[in-house]
Amino acid sequence: MFVYVVAWGSAAEDGWIKAVHTIDVPLTMRTAKAAAPWIADAHDHRKLTERMSRAWLAFAHTGDPHEPVNPPWPPFTSAHRHTMIFDIEPYVAEDPFGDSVVFPA
Repeated sequence: MFVYVVAWGSAAEDGWIKAVHTIDVPLTMRTAKAAAPWIADAHDHRKLTERMSRAWLAFAHTGDPHEPVNPPWPPFTSAHRHTMIFDIEPYVAEDPFGDSVVFPA
């Protein structure tokens, strides 16, 4: 299993939107123009869109989301809760939310 969090925040509505639920959909599907009200005209989303969409494509093709444009992305396990944090520069954190998030075994 692979887990990710979108930490990038949209500048839309003077920054009020931030990383709302489903903001990952236009970023992974390369449809940011269609989501223009939420994405705004932020130039920084383009690099993030490339990184996220390539990870999704890699996962669809191989079952592993790692792509050279992103840092190595180890799987999430009960022993190692690796989570990809997608921001302008993505990174992997282990257990970024501690016990506040419970995943089924």
